[in-house]
Amino acid sequence: MRRGAAGILAIAACRLGFGPVWAFDNDPLAVEATVANARVNGVALTTACRDLTRQPLPRAEVMVANLTCEVLCLLAQALADPPGLAVLSGLRPFEVDRTLAAF
Repeated sequence: MRRGAAGILAIAACRLGFGPVWAFDNDPLAVEATVANARVNGVALTTACRDLTRQPLPRAEVMVANLTCEVLCLLAQALADPPGLAVLSGLRPFEVDRTLAAF
């Protein structure tokens, strides 16, 4: 099963010249799809299946996440440490204030 958008933000970051780029997901199928989609797009990135509630992120100046409000609020502390620039997507307009408050 290939998921069309898996790793889309990581692939976009690579294409925009960011690097090194890591892509994490807690779903092994999404990680496999990210590897396949990165190959199709001709970019190199590191992927891993990871539970962000238990495993810390590597240090990064910029973090991008396409997650729901509920997941972003649950992971806010892990995603904001260390502090840096966070680009968040997947939010509905009425969820923005709640998500910002969590961060």
